[in-house]
Amino acid sequence: MSYMKEHETSIFETAAIFNLPSDKTLWTWRHLLETQGLDALKSTQKLFITVKEKEKNLLFFYLIMFSFF
Repeated sequence: MSYMKEHETSIFETAAIFNLPSDKTLWTWRHLLETQGLDALKSTQKLFITVKEKEKNLLFFYLIMFSFF
């Protein structure tokens, strides 16, 4: 979310930049952040399946987390 804000990119563009398999991930994170706050994003770590996906998504997750502090 911080990348999108800083670079004024859309969810679709951001998903492509971070090679996310679907923009739905960002839509979900955005919805969780807006409706339940930062703590809701911490539980999304359990949803990642492969190590490669986990590393990529955790990197993005941490970018989101640190942008709000």
